[in-house]
Amino acid sequence: MPPPFLRPTTMHVQRPASTSLIVRNTVLGPRVAGALLVITGAILFGVSGGSTHRILGVLVGTACLGIAFLLWRGNTAHLITLDRRAGRALVRTQHLLATSSIEHRLSDVADVVVERSPLANGRDLFRPAFVMRNGTHQGWGAYAFDHARRDQVAVVLAMREFLGTASSPTAPDGSVAFPRPKTDPVGWAAMPPQQRRIATIMLGFTFVVSTLLFAGGSWLTWQQHRMLSAYLPVSAVVQSTDVMATRDDKGQLLERPSVRYTYTVGGHAFANDVVTPLAERRTGKWARSIAQSYHSGIAVTAYYDPVNPQHAYLQRTWTVLPWILMAGSALFFGIAVVVSKARSE
Repeated sequence: MPPPFLRPTTMHVQRPASTSLIVRNTVLGPRVAGALLVITGAILFGVSGGSTHRILGVLVGTACLGIAFLLWRGNTAHLITLDRRAGRALVRTQHLLATSSIEHRLSDVADVVVERSPLANGRDLFRPAFVMRNGTHQGWGAYAFDHARRDQVAVVLAMREFLGTASSPTAPDGSVAFPRPKTDPVGWAAMPPQQRRIATIMLGFTFVVSTLLFAGGSWLTWQQHRMLSAYLPVSAVVQSTDVMATRDDKGQLLERPSVRYTYTVGGHAFANDVVTPLAERRTGKWARSIAQSYHSGIAVTAYYDPVNPQHAYLQRTWTVLPWILMAGSALFFGIAVVVSKARSE
């Protein structure tokens, strides 16, 4: 089984009282991704108010919130309640824009089983189902492919104990309570234990990477917002211009515009060469074009940190790097969810 935070769905039982039992069937992966997108959208809304890219920030933030809503509401979830006092078995299903309910009289429910439904390609689908006294089955919950999940079996066993039928291997209509799959296990269940552990570690690593990317993007977004909103303007004079070049781990040339300028704050003279708030480096001609737009001796406006005046920059512009990092985190997490789902089927 994939780790809990990457399972497509999960079922668990609650017993608020001796006369009732509640089962929650929840989609985890897309909801966690939706929560991350909500945070991303909120951050983008919060930091884009006074920036030069306000419209872009609002549009991206709105898109994040919209996708988060679809992820949160578009994945069907179930809430099943067995209540002896009310004498009912209630199945509530959450859809994209509404919630539907199906109510059965508890006296009409003869048993609960893991129902197997064969597919045309030879594979099997498994999901819990009520066995009604008229011989029909009322299925609920998310399907599992080729083998019943452990949480499905645990939930059905708990419901059978609640109904008093746990000791019987079959339901009154002859249905096997926990049928064995006709096909061999596939995906995650078919993997050898050592390979499954390695795959779990890799998925966990992907989750950690996505979390770090999101945290880094959020921190850079906040830092950029603080520098654009809190730094104060001051007159400065350009002393010299240059381009600082470095190479990354792959040997790719990255350049940063270096414009040396001086300014005075509170009677103290300072010098700096940072042009953009995050002192970013890029490939291509970007750094050289910026450096060539300044000339020695011209007057410019710099923006300094009132808490620490030696920190300053020249251009009040946003960079999309933090947003790329947050988008990358969503991509990594999406890959983890898709791979986990593929492994479990």
